[in-house]
Amino acid sequence: ASAFMDTDELSEVVWKSYGDTIHKKNIHSIPLFAFSVDAIGAVGGPFRAPGKHEAYVVRGSMDDRHFLSLFELIARDVKAGRRIFDEASS
Repeated sequence: ASAFMDTDELSEVVWKSYGDTIHKKNIHSIPLFAFSVDAIGAVGGPFRAPGKHEAYVVRGSMDDRHFLSLFELIARDVKAGRRIFDEASS
């Protein structure tokens, strides 16, 4: 996850989504991030139907350490093949 954070991979996808949010959905601030991981049924957010488990959600803005921890948590859960609800995920 740390190596990924040091790249620009997916930056075009993020900026396109950001532009769509502003122009197509008329939202001018990002109130939350919802990361869906179809492989383990963790799907959802304001514009997606819920899956078996809740998506990984960040409410408000956070620093890069918070997102790194979240991506590591997602990687752990994907490796386990399921969404794990424990102290690390709260």
